[in-house]
Amino acid sequence: MSSPQLQPLTVLLVSSSGLLPGSDRSLDAADPMIDAERSDSADGALERIEANDAEDDRIDAVVCGHDPPAVDAVEFVTTLRKRHRELPVILLPGDGSPEFVEGALAAGATDVVQAPPSSVSPSVLANRIRQFVRPADSAGGSPNDASGAESNDQTSSEDAPTDDHISVLSGAVREIRHAEERDAIATVISDAVRGILDAPGVAVFLFDDRDNLLRPAAMTDEMCEYYGGETVFGPGKPDSITWRVFVTGDSLLFDDLRESEACVNEDTDARSSVFVPFGEHGVVVASTDAVGTFSERSLEVIELLTTTAEATLDRVESAENLRRRDRRRRERETRLAHLERTVDLVASVDRALVDAESREAAEAAVLECLVEDGEFDFAWIGGVDARTGELTPREWTDGGGQYLDDLSLAVDDCDEPSCRTARQWQPVAERNVAETLDGDGWERDALAADFHSVLSVPLVYEGVQYGVLSVYANRPGGPTEPLASVLDGVGKTTAYAINTIERRLSMLSEGVTELELRIEGVDDVLNVVAESVGTTVDCLELRPWPDGSTAIRFSAPDVSVESVLSATSGLVAVHSVTHVGGNGAHCFDAVVGGEMVGSVVAASGGVTQTVTADGRSLVVTVTVPDSLDVRTFLDRLARRYPDTELLARRERESASMARGSFLQRLESSLTDRQLEVLRTAHDQGFFQSPRDATGQDVADALGVSQPTISHHLRAGQGTLLSLLFGEE
Repeated sequence: MSSPQLQPLTVLLVSSSGLLPGSDRSLDAADPMIDAERSDSADGALERIEANDAEDDRIDAVVCGHDPPAVDAVEFVTTLRKRHRELPVILLPGDGSPEFVEGALAAGATDVVQAPPSSVSPSVLANRIRQFVRPADSAGGSPNDASGAESNDQTSSEDAPTDDHISVLSGAVREIRHAEERDAIATVISDAVRGILDAPGVAVFLFDDRDNLLRPAAMTDEMCEYYGGETVFGPGKPDSITWRVFVTGDSLLFDDLRESEACVNEDTDARSSVFVPFGEHGVVVASTDAVGTFSERSLEVIELLTTTAEATLDRVESAENLRRRDRRRRERETRLAHLERTVDLVASVDRALVDAESREAAEAAVLECLVEDGEFDFAWIGGVDARTGELTPREWTDGGGQYLDDLSLAVDDCDEPSCRTARQWQPVAERNVAETLDGDGWERDALAADFHSVLSVPLVYEGVQYGVLSVYANRPGGPTEPLASVLDGVGKTTAYAINTIERRLSMLSEGVTELELRIEGVDDVLNVVAESVGTTVDCLELRPWPDGSTAIRFSAPDVSVESVLSATSGLVAVHSVTHVGGNGAHCFDAVVGGEMVGSVVAASGGVTQTVTADGRSLVVTVTVPDSLDVRTFLDRLARRYPDTELLARRERESASMARGSFLQRLESSLTDRQLEVLRTAHDQGFFQSPRDATGQDVADALGVSQPTISHHLRAGQGTLLSLLFGEE
């Protein structure tokens, strides 16, 4: 194929600094038919263009940089277009922003190369210039609107670009520049290459950085046949020219592809082929079934497209990275906002529980905190009535009372999340009520009340269920997993607060109910010891410790010390046991891990008075304060110990008393002298450790002998301890 006869061109390079790597003269070297002139200012360039009256002194195209104030590309193009609307102007702004590109094109720039000038090949730029310079003999006259130019004696070769090709190329460049998606860019390149080069086989491969593979983003059916179905290249894939070109970054032109050693399909019908990489983004491949179809001009056409594509893909990926970072930032801000709301919610619940003086006040305060947060539209707390088996609401917020009235909350028969939580003692969430809509179930009542998501959590502390907390929202999808976990914690905290309030009220209660209970089938340390030594074991004292273990003192009559120590030595739950003496029955102090009946009684709201084990069952005497309903206490205990039998019930006054009553009892039990001695000793620091005053100091203060002070101190302390430990 003969070499094309090129039209001589005069190109004006406008920049206050060099535009091309090496020197601007490299453009002349890349295309000897181009005469490159240079102007270092916009004003100078405009004067040169205005002076081109003679045809042999005419400027055919302008390449302009952007380095204000000497050269402001957009301002230059705007001024130029007032006189010369058709003169091709190609801008090389460096890393121009999308806003700059839009402004330049709107001002009338013919093309904008979105790549650093140092990376622009002079030959590619020369080819790009020729794509936009219309031949002098074509319709429409010369590029700078000079009319009547005679046709050039030189004729275009068969592979010189036609007006139609220039139009396709220009349109493709514009489409690529404005594209926002990788696949769209690949499609434009594929269509343009096929249209301009008349190539049946065209493929655009894009690099997938998730698995480091080249994958076809646009491919004609003919090209798929040329490749023989093997169209993904990279590590672990067959060796191929496509992957080699991508890795090396060098374009390749083959007159006959089958003569290549790295042809992936040895039986391919592809002959003349061109492979052009575009940076780190991918490779463009064009093929025909004839030998020698493509030339260096074909290569330059594709390089023109890939240069624009590379710059556009850089912009697209940069914009996508910005969007991704912005999206991650918004997500972090959203998570932070949720975290702050969650912290505020937990803090408000904690404050409300600390301030509450009754169970009713505590539950109402928690519900108010939950709906005030705005995450939920309705909340309620209920407890299971052991006599009816129904979940009975105790406290609720506004906006859902009718919903509760319409429901039948039989725990064993109802699938409403609150009832399922009461059965399972586990949180239950329905994040989209409409998804489970079936028949005439609770879901229809919930949707009628505009409740689209539900979360129920148990109120459990120390193995005792104090009720169920349920929250509802008028939108699907909530609450999120982190918030659901927080609400589960709120349920536990509320249960602990209820237990604390009941214990405090029990201490202040003037009356108590004494219950005698038999509990069968209890795997308790006392029962194990009683069965082992063959006698009853009485628990004399029981004190829970913060680490979850329990300190107990128990007695075992008519047995040897060794038999008791032997019975406890093999028990994993017994951390330690010590013989402490005793009259008639040996007494032992032990520290026991795991659950004890006394701890369950305390968690249920009662106080253990005595425990007797016979190896088969426990007989427990407990007191329940007037502030706690006996039936509620028994229901809680029965959930842990189903085989509990009430043997006796007695009403009696509480052994505990308020501070005022205690002081009255103390003052009435002490003599005036004893009270005076105790108060003086306390004020002087006699009871501090180390002591701030001795017995002699107290005696001197009261004007009595030291032995007298010692006598009154012992007598007064004895009376105080008797009142404290309930001894009359």
